[in-house]
Amino acid sequence: VELPKTDSNGQTVAHLVEKDVVYNMIVLKEGSILGTFNNVIAFCEDVVIGSCFISLNALTAGEAPFDYDEDLELFHSFNYNETTRNLNFDFSTTDGSSKNVTLIGVKIDQLGNTTVCNSFLISSSGSITCAIPISVGNETIIVSIFVDGDLRITNYIEAGRAFNIEDAGYFLMFFLVLSLALMMTQSKTAVIIGVMVGFIASSLFSFIGGGILGIGSSVIWLIIMGIILIYKLNKQKQT
Repeated sequence: VELPKTDSNGQTVAHLVEKDVVYNMIVLKEGSILGTFNNVIAFCEDVVIGSCFISLNALTAGEAPFDYDEDLELFHSFNYNETTRNLNFDFSTTDGSSKNVTLIGVKIDQLGNTTVCNSFLISSSGSITCAIPISVGNETIIVSIFVDGDLRITNYIEAGRAFNIEDAGYFLMFFLVLSLALMMTQSKTAVIIGVMVGFIASSLFSFIGGGILGIGSSVIWLIIMGIILIYKLNKQKQT
């Protein structure tokens, strides 16, 4: 056993037997192990000029990187089809042995927890299919994968996308605004109020959307203009 100390550059001199002896080396700093290097063989590139160096790299000599699939005991993939509302879970065990793989889908909402599917397969590889019922709607489903009774994977899927009215909303907005305006043709003020109510109702019904720089801001400015016009019309009547 030899305990050489390194200099400020991390270099030291050790007395080793070339080629014939296998060494285990431990690097310590203030009592803490920085790295362990096993099965090291001393070898000189050029004995004449003294080119005998051993480079110790802790990144290549430490423990093997954590294998996520190995820890789960499965190689796996999720695939959800929003059109058919089918969730497929494909798997194969890392060691080739048969395991009980269970897929449970749970919908969580204000009414509590509802199990929407519960399927299992005992095999070394295969596919489990979970059909999300239409009655579930577009809620978020929590998918749990159990391997031999132990929870291994938790995933979240959207059962479907919320209805998007898209361009049809602008037509509905135009129709609503025009209808309300024509219903209040008895005065200019009533027409302006009808237009404003139409825009407000279109926003509430999600016919239109947008932020500060989008179509939503245009509606806000139209409402403000309508209020100004009503104010000016009333002022003219008073004069």
